[in-house]
Amino acid sequence: MEGYSVTEAASVLGVPTERVWELLARGVLSGVPDGETGMRVFLQPRPAPAAVEEPRRPNGGGSRRDPEAEASPFRELLSEFRNLTERYGQALLALGEARGEVASLRSRVDLLEARFDLRLPMTSSASAPGWGGEQPAARPATGAPAPVSEPSVEAPADDQAQP
Repeated sequence: MEGYSVTEAASVLGVPTERVWELLARGVLSGVPDGETGMRVFLQPRPAPAAVEEPRRPNGGGSRRDPEAEASPFRELLSEFRNLTERYGQALLALGEARGEVASLRSRVDLLEARFDLRLPMTSSASAPGWGGEQPAARPATGAPAPVSEPSVEAPADDQAQP
């Protein structure tokens, strides 16, 4: 009989039987059913069946090889559909980029509004926050006097500590 059993093929290949079954399942090895639970494994490629050449039928679409053939309405619709889907995909990509830019601008506007509401000074990107060059906070342009700062409470000195 042609071929090997799974266990024989495993011993010839030097691999476990599970590996032979895996190779059969993946199509790396070819085999045919042998009995109810067995399999005949072929370690050499089996000759492929002879391909039957079918006569060429015109599909109505014309091809690049036959430029004088007229394109069918189906081919025209198909090419138009492909062009439209490509343009739609490009539009979706552009929309995604625009949404990202809008979100970025929106966060910058929110930050500017927060600074404006809190009257925080604008920090330049060249200097680190808290290091020189900070300008005093802007005051409202009303005729009201500037607010008076409250005196700070000092901690008691160590020599006055309780006994």
